[in-house]
Amino acid sequence: MKKILLIILLIILTGCSNSNIPSQTNKKAFDDVIFTPIIGDYMVDEFEDVFLESSHNYDSLIVEDIKSCISKEIVDEYGINAFMVTTEDSYIYYLYYNNQIFRASGINANKNNINKGFVHFAITDFNNDGFIELLSSFYISGNIRISYLAALDTRSVNVVTGNGLYHGKIYFKKYNNKVAAFLSNDTLENANELYTEFIVNDYKYEFLQNDLYLKSESYNVNVSFEKDTIDFPIMFKGISLSFKATTKMVWLKEAFTYVNPDTYMDGAIVTFICGDSVIGHDGFGAGCAITTFTILNNMEINRSYNYSLYINTINQEGIYDIRVSYRFAEDISLKSVLKIYK
Repeated sequence: MKKILLIILLIILTGCSNSNIPSQTNKKAFDDVIFTPIIGDYMVDEFEDVFLESSHNYDSLIVEDIKSCISKEIVDEYGINAFMVTTEDSYIYYLYYNNQIFRASGINANKNNINKGFVHFAITDFNNDGFIELLSSFYISGNIRISYLAALDTRSVNVVTGNGLYHGKIYFKKYNNKVAAFLSNDTLENANELYTEFIVNDYKYEFLQNDLYLKSESYNVNVSFEKDTIDFPIMFKGISLSFKATTKMVWLKEAFTYVNPDTYMDGAIVTFICGDSVIGHDGFGAGCAITTFTILNNMEINRSYNYSLYINTINQEGIYDIRVSYRFAEDISLKSVLKIYK
């Protein structure tokens, strides 16, 4: 009797473990799906409930209409969708997965734009991890013509959006047996200019230590890290993948005043070092104005820094130490904070 019950239990557990998750491909060879938008009403009520409670509903937007942009058949098969939100003065475009909303373009379309909206979609699994990526292209024309390429990864549940492209619409086609992005002034049939291929990002970034507290004679500092998009599975032209470091520094010595050639107050900076390889933060734009700052005793200065990985820059593998530096004081070092590997 116990043996029969054990067999039944194993059958039940096996059935549960093989439940169908729409976004997963179960690591089988995936047949790419390339398609054009289909405007409809599928899942609009669900999306609207999430949207109105999200940070995307900034300033309590007056929503006039919402339309879905992917067919019911594809949504049911893969669990992803895209939406157009019409407000009193603009159209905003979003990608939607697992009750999370992501912007699909860097700007909104306004009601004076002649052509606007999603142009093309592709679903693929570039790195064969069993989770799909949704590619989308967006275009508006009017006073300006601009296209955006965005990618949604269903494993990390994150989106990266490329820089605005000021000529041509973006379409997806097969190239070297993989999906690639092509440009056209009008239709898919005329999309013959290769814009970008998609490169698999094999690098892993693991923070071996996080939420750090460091102290010197002059200041103490809390340092924390966020992965942001650095674990995104693909890279393509016009984007950078990035992680973020946040520093909260407290000045422990007497007050002093200094002059900066821009409008930025210096804070504690984090640099990653592994042998000859050094990872520094992205630069800041100067404020073009000489500014005087006064730093008081026990004053807290909070700063966030981005560290970017572009399609043509790959960081050296290894274990990275960090150096925390402040312009007016000594450095603080800590070993073995970041691991980069494949």
